[in-house]
Amino acid sequence: MLCLAYILLLCLCLKSESLLFHYLLLITLLTFLLFFAHVPGTVMALQGSCVVIPCTFTYPGRERKQSDLTAMWHTKDHAFIYHPDIGEVLYRFRGRTSLVGDLGRKNCSLKIDRVQRIDGGPFIFRLAIDDVNHKFLSTCFFFLLDRPDVPLLTVGEPVKVGETVSASCSVYHSCPSNPPLLSWNHVGTHSVHSEKLPGGQWRMVSVLLFTSSVSDHKKPLTCTTKYWEGKTVRSSRALNVKCKIDFESTAKEGDSVELQCSSDSNPAAHRYQWYSAAWELQSEGNTLTLHNVSRHTGAYFCTAINTEGQGSSSPVRINVECEYSRPLLKVMCSTCMTELLKAETSAKCLEIK
Repeated sequence: MLCLAYILLLCLCLKSESLLFHYLLLITLLTFLLFFAHVPGTVMALQGSCVVIPCTFTYPGRERKQSDLTAMWHTKDHAFIYHPDIGEVLYRFRGRTSLVGDLGRKNCSLKIDRVQRIDGGPFIFRLAIDDVNHKFLSTCFFFLLDRPDVPLLTVGEPVKVGETVSASCSVYHSCPSNPPLLSWNHVGTHSVHSEKLPGGQWRMVSVLLFTSSVSDHKKPLTCTTKYWEGKTVRSSRALNVKCKIDFESTAKEGDSVELQCSSDSNPAAHRYQWYSAAWELQSEGNTLTLHNVSRHTGAYFCTAINTEGQGSSSPVRINVECEYSRPLLKVMCSTCMTELLKAETSAKCLEIK
């Protein structure tokens, strides 16, 4: 747009028969070319928080010291919202505006605290060099938000028990001097970094690393963002923890023994198999029924299968409760060989009174 304006002014100069008009237009054109401020046309700002209007500028001639330069910001009606002399500043902006840029580095960025709805702009930068004012035509408007967007929360998939989980939480803001604070409801190691975006926006990202456990399953992982001056928003996501297979086995006393295999896995086990200690398949399903068990009954184990793989339990050795004719003597029998007093049978015995 500026280039088109320069071309238009130059054409007018060439067609004009008035030398004075010609001269004035050339001076205006040179001013445009030599005094230039780069300011975004619009900046998103959160009402009640702070905003920084990014601004850089150029000027002709030699480099000046910062003490030779004076920065001012004003409205389109030439009322100052920032001035080194606070008495020149509009009352509603007093104490809320500050120059955060380094004029010696040609940075004229302005910070406005406690942004109000009536702070919409446009705002214009002006520079004085050796007390000579130079107006820049670049202006900035605000696009105000009443409430910030919720943070963007992502979790690395899949989440498995005992493995390291990476979760990230990102937010956008326009106040790098007072950025929002990001926190998590889960213990772990977290890091934060900021990224500068076009248009006066910044993106802040917090990354959380933690080791998952069974207790994390279906619990919400929450990222909380607290903006300067107290506005707070949250984003949550329930964790879907995939568990390795675990087992429980039970035996019932009697002529028949029932072994049950259960799995607290995620996703749930969809198939069970029972094997003998010699890896001979005994049964399909989560229940194995053994009839006429004796002390010679061997060990069995269960294998559970889900979409993540399979796992096996520890071998379960069947304990058979045996009754002998000796009064008040009940023996729990298994497979090791120990001679039983006054009995003709050899068995592993545990005396129970």
